[in-house]
Amino acid sequence: MPLRPHSELVAKAWILSIPGMLASAGTTLPGQVDSWAANGFYQLSVAGGRRHRDVPQTGVLIQVDCFAANTSSGKPPWGRANQMAETVIANTYNGVDTVDRSRRLVTLPAAYYPAIVQTVEAVTEPRRMLGDESRIAHFSFDALITWIPVIA
Repeated sequence: MPLRPHSELVAKAWILSIPGMLASAGTTLPGQVDSWAANGFYQLSVAGGRRHRDVPQTGVLIQVDCFAANTSSGKPPWGRANQMAETVIANTYNGVDTVDRSRRLVTLPAAYYPAIVQTVEAVTEPRRMLGDESRIAHFSFDALITWIPVIA
């Protein structure tokens, strides 16, 4: 019997399903910067949310941390990290033709039931996060993701 999806897994699958997405994503920033430096890394964590009382629908607040690294110098690539955040946010809006860009079936690992992301809404402005590692740029924002499991 497949496992039930959880919010961090659904958020990761949704971000990785954005057309043209090259970055990696997960709940833990890999310690080896070279493994993700070329395309960036999205770190996702639950920051709050709610479960619907009567139907299996989850509205979860996800903290999206966008990391970009410059392995050839000590200067952090702030513009690249900011654009990572803006790329995700741009995919939360409906298009001019009213196509809902955020609504989609997301494929999870084989051990899990799939899920349908119903809506994604950025609820905070991307903010620069200052850290200790001089070659890493880090932006963070919060997104509200509403999703349902597809359980046969």
